[in-house]
Amino acid sequence: MNVDAELDRMKQAIFTEELLTKLLSCSQKTLDAQGSTVPPEEAQAARAALEDLLTPQQKQILAALEEKHRDILRRLLPFAVQQGLCAGFQQYFSNDPLTTPLPGLVTQKVLDQTVHCTGYTWACQQATDLFDTVYDQLPDQTAQDQWTDLDLVWEDREYILALDAFHLGYRAALRILGNCFGLVTRRSLVQIQLPQPPD
Repeated sequence: MNVDAELDRMKQAIFTEELLTKLLSCSQKTLDAQGSTVPPEEAQAARAALEDLLTPQQKQILAALEEKHRDILRRLLPFAVQQGLCAGFQQYFSNDPLTTPLPGLVTQKVLDQTVHCTGYTWACQQATDLFDTVYDQLPDQTAQDQWTDLDLVWEDREYILALDAFHLGYRAALRILGNCFGLVTRRSLVQIQLPQPPD
């Protein structure tokens, strides 16, 4: 048996497009409930205004940019889950348990560590290049602000997806440790007080 090949197959089976879509749906519910950098009605208004303004080629770039943002999230998802797993195991095995609240942990262990996330930096640079291509061609500041608003929507989604994926990995660690060492150990790990993700 080729262990690396089996592990790669397991990873592909877990981190599916369906899981990404589900987490994106959860992140949208979170953003709707807690607020976002660009409220949904403003994002819709920006898209409608740009629809009348963009050339066919620029619309193709917008579609490519949105797909590139989704690709960024595809890359971030397994990384964030694995960082959550590590945090759960660290909580049990370390003599210095984690005390940082969830948002701080996600910033430290996921968003500040993306240099270790395969292909993330490359995908982000491609997204930036696509963004700049159209931004520099837009006729005025209003259109540039609307273009920026569409991009900020993806930044919000990325942050919330990182939170939810980290939480998923952390809870997986709790389950593994609970199965291995019993429910008492499992309960003792829930010191970070992670919130339940939205249904």
